[in-house]
Amino acid sequence: MAHVGQWTSFHRDFRPGGVALRFGDEQLTWLELDSRVARLAAGLRAEGIGPGDRFGLLLRNHPSFVELVLAAARLGAAFVPLNTMLTPPELSHIISHSGLRLLVTDASFSERLSATTHSVEKVFFVGAVPDGGRGFDELLSHGEAGYDPDLDPDAPLAICYTSGTTGLPKGAVLTHRSIEAMASSSIAAGGLGPADRALLPLPLPFTGSVIAVVMPIMKAGGTLRITAKFDATEVLDAIEKDRITFLIGVPTVFDAMLRAPGFGERDLSSLREVRIGGANVPAALVEEYLRRGIRLMGAYGLTEGGGFCLQVPRDRVAEKIGSSGRPLLGQQVKVLRADGTETVPGQVGELAVKGENIMKEYLDDLAATAAAIVDGWLRTGDLAVADDDGFLTIVDRAKDMLISGGLNVYPSEIENVLRRYPGVLEVAVVGVPDEKWGEVPKAYVVTDGTAPDFARVREFLAGYLAKYKLPKHFEVVEELPRTLSGKVLKRELRRR
Repeated sequence: MAHVGQWTSFHRDFRPGGVALRFGDEQLTWLELDSRVARLAAGLRAEGIGPGDRFGLLLRNHPSFVELVLAAARLGAAFVPLNTMLTPPELSHIISHSGLRLLVTDASFSERLSATTHSVEKVFFVGAVPDGGRGFDELLSHGEAGYDPDLDPDAPLAICYTSGTTGLPKGAVLTHRSIEAMASSSIAAGGLGPADRALLPLPLPFTGSVIAVVMPIMKAGGTLRITAKFDATEVLDAIEKDRITFLIGVPTVFDAMLRAPGFGERDLSSLREVRIGGANVPAALVEEYLRRGIRLMGAYGLTEGGGFCLQVPRDRVAEKIGSSGRPLLGQQVKVLRADGTETVPGQVGELAVKGENIMKEYLDDLAATAAAIVDGWLRTGDLAVADDDGFLTIVDRAKDMLISGGLNVYPSEIENVLRRYPGVLEVAVVGVPDEKWGEVPKAYVVTDGTAPDFARVREFLAGYLAKYKLPKHFEVVEELPRTLSGKVLKRELRRR
């Protein structure tokens, strides 16, 4: 395998003047990036970080994040991306559980870090440095560290904590081998190469960003444009200016782009590999982009699976709207019944994934690891159905499914229809207790400012859904609670 720690030095030799990173008006060539990565690796080593050690990244989108990830790969250390939305108790849990020896952050997080019950011995600040603090540039002043070819490919490279949508976050351990395998799969699926220019619209700590976007484009030798934060107009500007070819986003990203002023007049003809996933994808959104000549390729991944497992081929997008596609090169999938046997096409079951891309384990959690990985197959917890062509459609999270009157109800099915109702911008459906049926669906709706007549909404839904699937309760909200990656936090809705 081509070790992750070799990537920058390879591209330094073969395309030294090629642009590796862009951020605002700044850019780094492969020659410059490799030098900074080598210097950061030496700096981290001088601070006691070596093979097997872990350091944290509590940063908003910035080139230093990518540089540190690549420095970890060169050292054989493991980086831990920290969600910038975490509260002090949540940060305390991850800092303690992961055993962080060093942290790179910025001054805006100082107050939050001071409120944690567990601290990190060594903290470095990107940008402004608080009184008594240590600056990021210190790590660049210790010479350069070379790549060790004897590094264990099965050693941890990333410990990515789950979003916590279903409970306490667990640390998914991704190795050099699993990340390299996922990057190779992604490159093969998209035909990625040095001429590709990727845009990163989502936060870097999200696995779908740092693993599923950064890693493939870095291995391919292309150019990565990092945005400081998501702004639909700025993303459209960057696509036009940089002639972006590779873009991955969640439905909220593509919906915001669609609603941005002047979207119809934008030149988006450079876009070639455009993947959409991370949440239930509305068919109407895919259809609208198709009318613009842009194929949003359904995709699926999860932290434990290395961030990317399925994709719809470009030429079959119009035919397979709603599908998440077929397994990538080197990966296998199957859909399982509750008894562990494989389903037949058209039958819903739990999706299982196998390949070098899947996580090694949950950090220090043997029981959770044993439950998640059975005979080499990762049990994803996602419900899926295969069609006769072997294309997989994600039906819902197993934990989100509700049982009403003994019948299975999949919230995503209701959400897909409800999004088509005039004035509805966003929707999330959860199960709520009911004396007669046990559970019934409740819909939380974000509108364009209109006040829906929910009796008419139910009439509309009745044209598409069986009676037992119709929401019994509706509530208009200003916004839906979301994770860093844009997924709706349904457990927060259930608490309401």
